[in-house]
Amino acid sequence: MKLTAWVTKTGRPIEAGDDGLLDLLNHVIGLGRETYQAALADPSLLATRAEAHDYEESFAYLEQHAWSEVPIESMFAALRVSGSDAVVEDAERGIGLRTSRGVVFAD
Repeated sequence: MKLTAWVTKTGRPIEAGDDGLLDLLNHVIGLGRETYQAALADPSLLATRAEAHDYEESFAYLEQHAWSEVPIESMFAALRVSGSDAVVEDAERGIGLRTSRGVVFAD
């Protein structure tokens, strides 16, 4: 993992703890592709964000809340219009959403 190599090379740990590190990473991913790619290119951005506690706990739950608050048909329609490749259609399972953890189906 690039982050582990960076910590080993610099000796600068990411001070967030186990759960905090996951919260930090989920937060950065949730901020969008540009922020995520910047953090991949320069892991010191993650360390600085962790030191400043500049991330939200439980950001990973956003996906779960979205499923419960927005009608699934509306979500998929918006993704299709945007040209996103996140919408997955399966003959057996129906419509799903591609996430960092794989494809999630509504069932």
